[in-house]
Amino acid sequence: MRFHFILDLHSIKYKYLFATFALFSVFAFATGSVWYTNLTNEAKVQTMDNISSIVQNSNNSFESYMKDIDNVAALLTTHSSNYLTTSMINLLSSDNSMSEKQLYQSRLEASDFLISLCSFKKYLYGLTVADLSGNTMTYGVTTSYTQMKKMAWYQQVTMLTHNGPVFISPYYVDADKNENSKVFSIARPVLQGNTEIGFILAEINCSVLNDTFNAKGLDGMSIVVTDQNSKQFVYKSTGTPNAFNTDTLTQISSKINARDGSFYATIGKTNDLVVYHKSPFTSWTTIGIIPESVIMNSFMQTRNKVVLISLLFVIGAAFAIYLLASLLTKNLLKLSHALTKLDKDNLNIAVQINSKDEIAQIYKQFNLMVIRINQLITDNKFFERKKRITEMQALQSQITPHFLYNTLNTIKYLAAFQGIDNIQTVSADLSNLLHVSMDGRSFIHIREELDLINSYLDIQKYRYCNKFSFEIDADKELLPFMIPKFFLQPIVENSLLHGIAPLQHSGILVIQLFRSSESLKIRIKDNGVGMSEKQIAQILSGEETRIGINNVLSRIKMYFGAPYGLTINSERGLYTTVDITIPIINESEVEKYE
Repeated sequence: MRFHFILDLHSIKYKYLFATFALFSVFAFATGSVWYTNLTNEAKVQTMDNISSIVQNSNNSFESYMKDIDNVAALLTTHSSNYLTTSMINLLSSDNSMSEKQLYQSRLEASDFLISLCSFKKYLYGLTVADLSGNTMTYGVTTSYTQMKKMAWYQQVTMLTHNGPVFISPYYVDADKNENSKVFSIARPVLQGNTEIGFILAEINCSVLNDTFNAKGLDGMSIVVTDQNSKQFVYKSTGTPNAFNTDTLTQISSKINARDGSFYATIGKTNDLVVYHKSPFTSWTTIGIIPESVIMNSFMQTRNKVVLISLLFVIGAAFAIYLLASLLTKNLLKLSHALTKLDKDNLNIAVQINSKDEIAQIYKQFNLMVIRINQLITDNKFFERKKRITEMQALQSQITPHFLYNTLNTIKYLAAFQGIDNIQTVSADLSNLLHVSMDGRSFIHIREELDLINSYLDIQKYRYCNKFSFEIDADKELLPFMIPKFFLQPIVENSLLHGIAPLQHSGILVIQLFRSSESLKIRIKDNGVGMSEKQIAQILSGEETRIGINNVLSRIKMYFGAPYGLTINSERGLYTTVDITIPIINESEVEKYE
């Protein structure tokens, strides 16, 4: 197979090639753009949802731990158990009136009570019950009262400037700042009446932060817990960007203005997705951070593969489209070149196209047309020679009906003169039929049509030797309306020939015309030999040809169309009924049916 790579922009092959490739490119670009945009947004939304879920779940777990420990502090300050805490603080006072033994016993009971509350709290580092004079009763390892007084929270608790628990950012219990001694605290005031007499301080090991917030989530994600009030970091997970420092926290704090939310922020030199959740319990904010490049990394890998595959597909598609265009237009180009050589002196197509597609059909039809043109040219002179002969014969044929009509009138007068009534009757009836057939009308009045049927049946009575009788029953109001000429005669003839003639006895033919709604109903019934259902089906479908019925069916279809038509009902050996339905036509309406 040879391919001609000659660029001809007027060629249908290149028009098809460019159009197909343009449509394909537009479709590919539109699809790719929508796919890229949707999947990019979907990747961001999905990542945002995942981070939000991780942050929310981590924060819920953390709050669960905090509430458990806060319940211990709250239990010591609630109304139901406040007297126990008050008693503990009173025990700390040096001016109580208890004996040394009673004091020792009371302190032992108080210590046992603290141990029973705190023993199974995994992350509780220590708990302090203190009065405002610096006397303390403790459980576990605790911060000294002297160090407590230097902390910012001390004023909030001891001067009742905060309702409920006070959450204290991480600090070190010992002076060496050992990481194992790093804790954060929950503090609550202890009241006697409306007077504060001391406070509870529960110190919690910071390992709970690492255990809660350093759980594996998304690759590249880090979690930070901040105290928005003090603008301090409570916790940073492994992998938190170094650029996420106090200045950055201050910078993004203005965007953290709701309980939950997300936004994009530039942290260092990267654009990061920031998802945050404010804890209503601790008032601390948990922040999830992930670089946008990490979000898009897996998507970009998929995108690059898709783009590469798409480019390869486009190249392959372009080559395939070119081959297809060449194959599709090869025969068309051959036919086009052959047709340019046709003229009045050369009517032969010099190519052969043997494919089975539309082009081959065009070739065959055009070839047949050329053959037909040759035949027409050959026959043209022959038809011209016969034209005058045909015209002369047409003029002569017009004379015959008039001559026959005049001859029948002569026979009628001779029969009357001779007194032969039957010949006179037949001649008169035939003359009437011939006269109506010559008048050129397509529609006549129903009255005229019934007169024609009367004349026709009178003639047939002589033919069939009075073997039948007939009755015509028509509503008088229908007589002025119009009906196609010789519309009933074919059906009547069919009834006589196929129904009554085969009988061994006399037959009866009944013709009825009546109105049904806005239609004219014509019923022709005989007591002839009848038909089977199979015969009726064959007649109506045209398989069995009965000229009379086929004639009427064709005229109904041609003149009136649906819903008008003809039906046949018959019983073998009993009867046949033909029902015809046509519109009721005024004389002024005839033109629209002709």
